[in-house]
Amino acid sequence: MRSLIRPLLSLMTSLAMACSQPRSAGPVAPRPRIEMLTLSEIGDSGRFDNVYDMLAELRPRWLQQRATDTVNQKPGDVMVRLNETEYGTVESLRTLSTVRITSIQLFDSQSAVNRWGAAYAHGAIVITTRSMRQ
Repeated sequence: MRSLIRPLLSLMTSLAMACSQPRSAGPVAPRPRIEMLTLSEIGDSGRFDNVYDMLAELRPRWLQQRATDTVNQKPGDVMVRLNETEYGTVESLRTLSTVRITSIQLFDSQSAVNRWGAAYAHGAIVITTRSMRQ
């Protein structure tokens, strides 16, 4: 019995040290990775026929398909939300006018899934517009 106590004590000490977290200066909240295109960057949105063309010029990387799905082995589409309502995939941006847009945000896949669920596994483009009354 005594021969087991020393190795068990050593193992417990090692586990306790491995599980302990390093001390930090204060609590650090994880920051979502969000990229933004603001009204000032959009500038004269009238020069673009649709949101797809605007992003193709200003943020072409946002329109690229993402990694292959493990389930159906197809490249994944970034989903689009318009004023917090699901709008479609990146191709749906070809039907959306640039008029009244105030900002466009790209959410990375982890942030999008945490916010809207598994359908957003490849990220999300969120478009905010001014209301018709403004």
